[in-house]
Amino acid sequence: MERIIVLGGHSGDEAITSGMAIATLVRNGAKVLFISLTNGDGGKQGTPREVYAIQKESEAKKCCEILGVETILFPISSGKLEATIELQEQLATIFRKFKPDTIITHFKETVHRDHLMTSILTKQAKSLAESSRYNDGNEPLKGAQLLYADNWEDAKGFIPNYYLPSTEEDEKVWLEACSQFEFFRCSFYNFNYKGYYEALHRMRGAIGALSGSGKNLATAFMRDYDAYGVYFLNEKGEDKI
Repeated sequence: MERIIVLGGHSGDEAITSGMAIATLVRNGAKVLFISLTNGDGGKQGTPREVYAIQKESEAKKCCEILGVETILFPISSGKLEATIELQEQLATIFRKFKPDTIITHFKETVHRDHLMTSILTKQAKSLAESSRYNDGNEPLKGAQLLYADNWEDAKGFIPNYYLPSTEEDEKVWLEACSQFEFFRCSFYNFNYKGYYEALHRMRGAIGALSGSGKNLATAFMRDYDAYGVYFLNEKGEDKI
C-alpha cells in the first residue's frame, strides 16, 4: 500500500473513515491522494452554499496538511453528483497518473446519494483506467486493489475483512486532522462523529489484535469481491497472512 487514493463523496469523508490508517501509512512512507467529488456545500443548515463551500475547502486543505496527503476537490455541489462519462474519464486519468496500489471508496449500500455515486464512479473509473482500449496518453493502471471504507452511512452489507493496526499517536493525528472540520467538532446532524469513530477504532482493534501486532486500535476495510477471507496488514499496508 505504498500509493493510495481515497475517494469521498464530500470533503471530510476520506479523513474520518480512513484517516487513522492513512496516518499510519504516511508515517511509513506511503504517498496518498484524497479526492472529494463534491464540495460539501449543503452540509450546514442556515449557511449559504457558496459560503460553506469556501469553509469546507479551507478545512479540507488544513486536514490534508496535517495528514501529509495531497488533495483534489471537485467543484460539484452536494446532491448534484452524477456518474457521468466525463467524470469517469477525469478520474481514470487521475488514477493512471498517480498509479495507486490501493483505491479506497464508499461501499455501495449507503443512505447517501453522493456516496453511492462516488462508489459507482470509482469502480467505473478504475475499470476504464485499466482498459487498454481507453486512450488518454497514459499507461493503463495495473494491479490496484479496491477497498471500501468503514462508514456509518454505508454500513448495510459491509463486511469488515481487512484490518490495519495503528498506534495511539496515529489516532491523535487523525483526531487533529478531522477536528479541522466544523461538522466533526460540533457533531452536525446530532451525530457524534468523534465518539463513534473512536469506539470503532477500538472495536476493530479487538479483531486486529489477532494479527499479533500488539496494537489496540485498527481501521477495517472491506475488500472488493472478497467477503470471506480475513486479512491483517502491517503498518506499511502489507499483508501479514
